[in-house]
Amino acid sequence: MSEAKSIKIDIREFKIKDIIIGDRSRDVDEAWVEVLMPMIKSHGLINPITVWMDGDDCHLVAGLTRITAVDRLGYKTIPVNLSEATSFEEAKILEVAENIGRNELNAFDRSRHLYDLIAANEKLHPEMKKGGDKQTDEGRENLTAILAVRSEIAEQVGLSERAVRRDVAIWKGLTPASRTAVKTTWLARHQAGLQQLSAEAPKVQKKICDLLFCEKPKASNVTDALIIINKIRVPTHIEKKFSSINKALESLTENQLDNIFSAHEAKITAWIERRGK
Repeated sequence: MSEAKSIKIDIREFKIKDIIIGDRSRDVDEAWVEVLMPMIKSHGLINPITVWMDGDDCHLVAGLTRITAVDRLGYKTIPVNLSEATSFEEAKILEVAENIGRNELNAFDRSRHLYDLIAANEKLHPEMKKGGDKQTDEGRENLTAILAVRSEIAEQVGLSERAVRRDVAIWKGLTPASRTAVKTTWLARHQAGLQQLSAEAPKVQKKICDLLFCEKPKASNVTDALIIINKIRVPTHIEKKFSSINKALESLTENQLDNIFSAHEAKITAWIERRGK
């Protein structure tokens, strides 16, 4: 497998209107745009954006927030690094690698980035999708290639293969409507909740999102939303606490329970006396 091409340091000045933004793995960070604008106005753009050339067409690789800030300031041109990418897939891999490398993605954005990374690699390496018959020499070679590529992807993003598969499954499982509903909410930072939501059928996902993100939310998490959807009363805070403590006690050994009871002997004795036993 050939390695992904590195970014070539070849800084030039391009007209903003000539740069094709295309489909991005991450939306514009509006808050960061507001922070960048006065900084760029005072000191200029310190880190150029990265682009790749497809013939005469110039495509953005990395720097959506930066180019947005520069454009809103009214500048007509922007400094760019020319990437050695020769295809959309190579450019996508560079974009994803840069964003993941910053380690600032929430759970939602990370799942999309990893999905895009896998998709781009599958286009560059079709054997990842084809798999292979393990009983033939060609099949075994295909299987080895698949495992090698996937291991490299996991190593590239600093996650285990299991974590990569989990995050990709989250993105694939979420419906387009759920992705839109979730991306700017607290749930975008909640991996377990996203995993729970993505495992549900499309109609159930819509009901969950409606309960979580209406003007006056009727549920505080995916679990509670599912309880409401299944017409079961949502447990109170005290009931949840009791259930949690009860489960913890049930999992303890006799010696561990003895230690707990000894630590709370006075309270247990008082409880026995109140019950008249």
